[in-house]
Parts: sequence; C-alpha cells; structure tokens
Amino acid sequence: MRMAFLLLLSSCLCSLPSQESSAGRPLVLRGLDPVALCEGVEIAGSEAWTAEDHRYTYRFATAVARARFLAAPERFGVQWGGACGRMGPMSGRGSLERFAVHDGKIFLFASDGCRSGFLSAPDRFLPANPPSHPEPTEDAKQAGRALLERVVEAHGGKALDSVASVIATRTTVSSGWTTRVDLEWGRTGDVQFTMRVTPPATEANAPSEYHWRVGRESLSRDRAGQFELSSAEITDVLRLAHRHPAALLMARHLPGFQVSQLTVVEPLSDQSGIRLRVVWNGLSTILLVDPDKGSVLGMEWEGRLQDGVTRKFHESFSNWQPVDGVLLPHGRSVVRDGLREQATTEMVDQFQLTKE
Repeated sequence: MRMAFLLLLSSCLCSLPSQESSAGRPLVLRGLDPVALCEGVEIAGSEAWTAEDHRYTYRFATAVARARFLAAPERFGVQWGGACGRMGPMSGRGSLERFAVHDGKIFLFASDGCRSGFLSAPDRFLPANPPSHPEPTEDAKQAGRALLERVVEAHGGKALDSVASVIATRTTVSSGWTTRVDLEWGRTGDVQFTMRVTPPATEANAPSEYHWRVGRESLSRDRAGQFELSSAEITDVLRLAHRHPAALLMARHLPGFQVSQLTVVEPLSDQSGIRLRVVWNGLSTILLVDPDKGSVLGMEWEGRLQDGVTRKFHESFSNWQPVDGVLLPHGRSVVRDGLREQATTEMVDQFQLTKE
C-alpha cells in the first residue's frame, strides 16, 4: 500500500503545465470563468478580461467577474496552488484542464482516478476544521511550561538552545524511483522542505526537484518557476516540522507558542505518559512525555501525510541518538486512525545541526 502511494505521488509530482497563455503563465480551466464555476455555472471567459494569480492565467466573462476574483483570489482561484486535490497541497501540480468544483471551490487533479477518488468522498481529502479546545487554565499552562523545560533538559538543554537550525534528511527507494527529502527548521520559525525525485536508470525522465519555504517569504519553486504559497501549502509545510519534537522545543520562545498540561483528554492511543498540548502556527500537537525522565515518548495529531487522506495519527519515537549534544529520534512508528496492524516505520538518515 505504501509503495502504491509513493508511485502515485511521484506521478503527481511529475505532471507539468502544457497549455500556455499569451502572457506566459498557463491558461487554466480551459478558459472558463472561475467565478462562474464556483457558483455552479460554466461560462467561457474572454481574452479581454484576464488576470494572473500564483501559477495561472484566468479568463473572465465580464469585468465584474474579474473584479470579484481580484478581490478574493483564494476563494475563486484554483485551490492549493494547483496541487492535486486527491493527493494534497504538496503533491505536485494537477492538470490544467482536469478539475472539479466542490463546495464552491475549484480543485485540479493529476489523473482521472484522482478526480473520481476525490469526488467519491471529498471530506476524506479536505483538511478537517481545527478542533476547538477550551482555553487552558493558568495552572495547566504553568504545569505545561514547567514540564516542557524538563523535556528540553532531557533532550540537550543548553546544547539544544544553541542550535540555530536543523536539517533532517531521509531517502527512500520504491520500484527504482529514489526520493530524497530534506526538512529544515530554524529557531526563528522558518521551515524549508525540499524533495528530489530521481527516476530509474531505465526511465528517460530527468530528476525533478521541488522546494517549499515558509517564513518571511512563503514560496514554492520547481521547474515551472517560483510562486507564492497558498495557505493550505503553508499549513502542510509547517505540519512537517511539527512532527519533530526538537522543532517544537526550539519554538517555545516564539510569539504565539502555547503549551499546557492536559488532565482530561481523549487519547489517540493507549500509550502512557503525561500529555502536553502544544499550539503553534495554528496547529495543535499533543506530546506524550515520560514524567520521570522528561523524555518525549510520542505525539498525537490530526492531519494528512503522503496519501492525502485526513486522519488521526499517533507516532512513537525510537532510535534516539545524540547529535552535537542534542538527543534526536532517528526512527518513528506511525499509526493511522488507531490501526496498529497497518503501522509504518519511518527513518531519518541523518540530522545536520548549525549552531549559533
């Protein structure tokens, strides 16, 4: 199953726009008016009224429709920066002409199978609404901060606090396709994610590289150029960093970071330990902590990974090794929706630390 996901993801990543507009950016949606599409009507746009947003050129049936689009491009434009609606915001580009409208929003798809899969159960592939949590009490916040500092000490203390940035590298091979991913996070909260896909020697395709950066500027870069990230892409890039305990620990002094100790919780697993809820960048993550040693045992969160499906995840960490005085997990077991029999293992090949 995991191999099938990787092959489907690779095919999504390798799809590129082909139909060019006169302005250089590809014409999307077969030239149909996106505002009308969002409202359930297919109307051909006119070359007299066009606009560019992110990667694409849009046409409109009227000047009024164009003005409405420019006032709210995230509402009327292609969602997720044009990524495949079935596979998620970081899967690569969907086809310019293969689209569907769901709940008043336009999604592109890399294949007919992706389109039909999405339309059969769209809620499985759309991000869940952020769960609402009651405001933690001051006692819960204080207890959470105190335990988090013990966690910092258990995982490096001053050595961790001297780290400016971390790069985690992971390489996988599936059916001859080699995928290398580099995830970098820094003390300032910036996150960068780079994926390089190399085909088998028997394939004529050249290696492809895709890059996402979230920070002072939030951009993606691939063979088509450099573009601003959509809000969905930003969320998924940040979630990748949130899956690493060290990233959360390094962010504890940043604005908007909140931690509290949970006393009443519906756990996603039966793993023991004290649960700390960390809220940062609008994402919620629960850390499972050994109260005696201060070590991180695992984490729980809701979101999506490479198959594009929104799920509840429980992750247990393993193979902890010191890197420049900082204790980092090189392995993790990932359980989706409580299905332990389908747990997968992920390994980090290496961590590179840059000290301040």
